[in-house]
Amino acid sequence: MLKCERSIGLVDVGIGNIKSVGRALDYFDCEFEYCTEPSSLIGKTHIILPGVGAFKAGMDALVNADMVAPLQMIARKRSTYILGICLGMQLLGTFGSEGECDGLGIVDFKTEHLDANAKSSIKVPNVGFSEISEFDPTGLFAGIRQGSDVYFTHSFAVREMGVDANQAITEHGGSIVAAFQYKNICGTQFHPEKSQAVGLRIIKNFIDLLKA
Repeated sequence: MLKCERSIGLVDVGIGNIKSVGRALDYFDCEFEYCTEPSSLIGKTHIILPGVGAFKAGMDALVNADMVAPLQMIARKRSTYILGICLGMQLLGTFGSEGECDGLGIVDFKTEHLDANAKSSIKVPNVGFSEISEFDPTGLFAGIRQGSDVYFTHSFAVREMGVDANQAITEHGGSIVAAFQYKNICGTQFHPEKSQAVGLRIIKNFIDLLKA
């Protein structure tokens, strides 16, 4: 049971696939708390921000729940690990072109529509399993093989990052950031909780991250 040094919070403001992420944590017999208000974030060693749907609606939900400033403060302190999943990853960035809306600004990147810079015709949304590669197999990616398949369902994506992060790349009308780790901040554009053994390993890698 992964509980002695960990206090895991699952942000629940009505924008995420909460139940499937919770089942993934249950698989590892992790104790976790659904965080519906800012006070529930206090003292957490790990925070997961799931998300599905539109960027602006996601930010509006965080604003309405008074989660924006607490998440920004927690991220700056570097003592808590944060994982954004799908829309949750996008919200960690500075700006989303869907709704022309500012994000949390925790990491320097922008999210744009998948076909914005595509060199050839691609299907949008991108739904299904695709390979990830080019990452350093440490931290969030420990034990993950180059070319592993993970499950995507999205119409918007990050093309490049403004920080030197450990990134996993996939191809869909050009390279997109499939996942990253930058210091204590992690993100997956794909759904690890739906990506079978590879996704479960990534979730375990995240909850294994601990400050000394």
